[in-house]
Amino acid sequence: METIQQNTHIDDDLIELYVQGRLAAGQASSVSDHLFECDQCNERYEMAAEFQIAFRNAAGPQRTAAAELRRDAWWKLSAWPAPVWAATAAALLLLLAVVPMMRQPGSPVVAELTAIRSADTVHVKSGHPLELRLDTKGVEPAPQVRTAIVNSSGDKVWEGQSQLVNGYWEAAVPRSLNKGRYWVRVFHTSGGEQIREYSLVVD
Repeated sequence: METIQQNTHIDDDLIELYVQGRLAAGQASSVSDHLFECDQCNERYEMAAEFQIAFRNAAGPQRTAAAELRRDAWWKLSAWPAPVWAATAAALLLLLAVVPMMRQPGSPVVAELTAIRSADTVHVKSGHPLELRLDTKGVEPAPQVRTAIVNSSGDKVWEGQSQLVNGYWEAAVPRSLNKGRYWVRVFHTSGGEQIREYSLVVD
C-alpha cells in the first residue's frame, strides 16, 4: 500500500482518479486518509467531486432523453394496427407509381428529317418531347398535312397536324417517345393519301 507523506499534497490527477473511483484499493485508502487530515486537499477533492456530479447530471439527461425518443418512436410505429400499416404501404406504392408519371419531360428536341435515302438516320434522345421539321424537297408542299408517328411494329404512337414553315412541315409532339425506331408518315389532309415517310431513331 502506497502512503502519502504528511507534508505533501495530493496532485490533481490523483484526486480526479479518486473521485472517479479508478484507484486500486490500497491507493484509494491512502488518499482517503490524507483527505481526512489535509483541509487544502479535501477542499480540492470536494470541488472535483462537485464538478464530476455536475458533469454527470448535465450529460445524463440528454443521453437518456435521446435514447427514450428513439425507443418511443419505434415502439409507437410497432403499435400501429394492421389496417394502418396496410394503408401506409398502399399510399407509398401509389406514390411510387404516380410520381414518375407526373414527371415533366425534358425540353423539346428538334428532329429535322429528310426523306432522301442516302441521308443519315436522325437520332434523338428519349425523355424529351419532339419538334418535327420535315423536309418538303421533291414534293409539292401543302400548307397543312396530317402527320403520324408509328413504331417498328406499325402501331401509331402519335398523330397530329403539321404546318408549312419556310419549306418544312413543322409539328410539336408534346410527349416523349420510348427508345426504338420510328417512322414519321405525312398524309394529305383531304383523301388521306400518304405523301412521304421519314425514319427516326430514339436513343
